[in-house]
Amino acid sequence: MDVFKEQLKVNVLVGEVEKELKLLSTIDLPSYLPPIGKVIRTYAESKIQKAMVENGKIRINGTVTVHLYYLAQKRHDEVQHFAKNLPFEDLLDLPGISKEAMLKTNSEVMDFKESAEANGKEFSVEITLKNKVRAVKPTVMDVVIDVPDNFLPEKSLIKVDAVIGMGEKEKSYQSRVKLPREKPDIDGVRDVTGEFRARTFRTLTGKVVVEGEIAVNVTYYHEDHEYTVRFVLPVFEFVEVSMAQEGMMAEVGGEVLEIKAAKLSERELKIEARLKFSAQALMEKQLRVVTKLTGANYTTMKLLAEKVVGENAAQAIAQKECKLDEEVKILHIHQEKVMVNTSRLTDGQAEINGETMLGVMYLPEGSAEVHHLDLSVPFRLTINVPGAQPGQNLSIWPKVEYVDVKVVDNCILKAEAVVQVRVKATQTISQEVVTEVGEVAGMPPEMPPSIPKTIKYEIKPGDTFYKIARKIGVPVEEILKLNPGKDPYNLMPGDIILIPVTAGPPLG
Repeated sequence: MDVFKEQLKVNVLVGEVEKELKLLSTIDLPSYLPPIGKVIRTYAESKIQKAMVENGKIRINGTVTVHLYYLAQKRHDEVQHFAKNLPFEDLLDLPGISKEAMLKTNSEVMDFKESAEANGKEFSVEITLKNKVRAVKPTVMDVVIDVPDNFLPEKSLIKVDAVIGMGEKEKSYQSRVKLPREKPDIDGVRDVTGEFRARTFRTLTGKVVVEGEIAVNVTYYHEDHEYTVRFVLPVFEFVEVSMAQEGMMAEVGGEVLEIKAAKLSERELKIEARLKFSAQALMEKQLRVVTKLTGANYTTMKLLAEKVVGENAAQAIAQKECKLDEEVKILHIHQEKVMVNTSRLTDGQAEINGETMLGVMYLPEGSAEVHHLDLSVPFRLTINVPGAQPGQNLSIWPKVEYVDVKVVDNCILKAEAVVQVRVKATQTISQEVVTEVGEVAGMPPEMPPSIPKTIKYEIKPGDTFYKIARKIGVPVEEILKLNPGKDPYNLMPGDIILIPVTAGPPLG
């Protein structure tokens, strides 16, 4: 019995897991900071920096940054700021996980409580985190696409994002950065953290181009105070990916393996970072697979793959006015986070509603005591995502790019924030497919198998094997097999090649 198979390499969804983690810590103020008199504002932000598979579990390492704004004892006209990084580690159970899996992580502060001790030199925090990990694994599998008709095969048409090629790259970066004019001089560096953010990526022949940035936070001290300054280091990188072709989809990940900051002078720092990139080139593959047979023993497997429908990014300007009872002077603005309250997919679009959480510290006219105000600045955004449909999965990455609060008409605060939101629509493909056909159970003699047909095709200007494969709906590997003597990177108009006969659109 002739059984026809197709080899697929897809990102199979292994699973996802989320787990709450509670942190308890007592934090000592540095000796150069005055004792706490009155706490004005505290908040925390968290991120997972590393995730790895160990003995069937996922080990995550991350950092919670605790921010404390307070007035010193007997000094109610000056705001003190202190930030402390608290590392955390946890193990998450995910059955079936292996070291080949690609991990996507997210950490969120669900609850935060603090209390200052009576001595004013330490405070206690209780933080509840929700950590999430999603795992996919590039998997090669053979699926049965045809058997003789006397086995009454049942078939289903599926569309998946086939992994055409993969690549990894490590790269070290160095940069000299200067302090903003309003920041005081550097006495010494206390801490540094970094996060890679991918902005855009695209495929070229044999490689994936990654454009992004390293967001760097440096905490340093000057005399009796501690300060945090943020820098953005641009990243432009090529990751070698075999079989990649221009126009294919791409999946890109980036991890900061190591980051350092050193003082060069009172106004200048040297930043060193080492990054690891992973990239995949993907191509939509459409094929009709066998799902059930009659009269033969066969093996099935559940294909659970994640298909990228589309992604895009856009900006929104969020504004809000707040009237106070008196004239004020703004002392400090700090941002907590961007919250997405509601989101939904419509035909070809993602609709996002959210808010930017801001804190404003100000001094009322005639007062010597600092006040604090929380501001929630709403925004609404519609992002075009071609191919998106209701019911698909929607992933959202929001961030604040700019924030400002001004006093207008003496007692009105006008807040403005620029928010960038990147979204991705995906669809989970769940289908039982036949992978092996065994013994025949008393069926009549087999009918002669149908012989795949081919036709001749004349290369036209701009043609590539990849473009031709997409037009007729077959894997590019099939065209490569039928034309072993042709160089796919050097096709000439007028060349004649063989292509399989399919149900795809005619090429003309």
